[in-house]
Amino acid sequence: MSSDSAPLRIIKQAALSHELRRIGSEAADADPQDQQRLEVERQAQREACEQTCRERLRDTEAQIEAMLAEARTQSAQLLNEAQQKIVQITQQAEQQGLEQGRASGQAETRRALQQAQQILQAAQADRERLLQASEGEMVQLVLQIVRKILRIEPIINEQVLIKVVRAALERLGKQVNVVIRVHPEDLELLHFSLLQLEDLALEIELMPDPAIEPGGCRVVSAAGEIDATLQTQFEAVARSFLQLASEPPDPLQ
Repeated sequence: MSSDSAPLRIIKQAALSHELRRIGSEAADADPQDQQRLEVERQAQREACEQTCRERLRDTEAQIEAMLAEARTQSAQLLNEAQQKIVQITQQAEQQGLEQGRASGQAETRRALQQAQQILQAAQADRERLLQASEGEMVQLVLQIVRKILRIEPIINEQVLIKVVRAALERLGKQVNVVIRVHPEDLELLHFSLLQLEDLALEIELMPDPAIEPGGCRVVSAAGEIDATLQTQFEAVARSFLQLASEPPDPLQ
């Protein structure tokens, strides 16, 4: 096959792929009853997700409160023991000399305060670790549900892809040279739309990357790297969803 026919083949394949996606999109919109049923299912899944997140947050908060309460109890016990020792030392001071007893009491108090502070700091560190682990677990849960709700089988076309890439480029600011990594299936779609990006970079190199899901990209330049993959975008959505779910429901709604 000649080299002249290769671009034509790519163009035909891209056009056919675009037409198949358009037909699939129109078919999905053809039946209003199916759309209504899907929306009801999605709403039910959203509510279930919010309820699950709230329950897990309540469990986490209960564990944290129990942990802090135990730390406070231990600190109080240490301080109480220190006070008792101070009384004993003070009584002994009458026989050993006032200044020596006072110095011993102050040293004992400092040790008790340091131990109490260490216990509270350890409890705070455990609290942060528990929160981070719990948040990571819930984000993964929300990601699974969000993907299920949205039926993640994205219909990618040139305009959707170019918007994702343009948004990533705009975050970097105007650059001289950039490398855009996309899924191999998106390479030909983006190739025909490069003119729409020339205001953001003088030289653009496209590279296929099977590790990137269709519809996402990574943009690399001298100024840094922007991760606009679908996974990263959905994680941002999931964290926003988790933050929303953690807020108490409005009693007026």
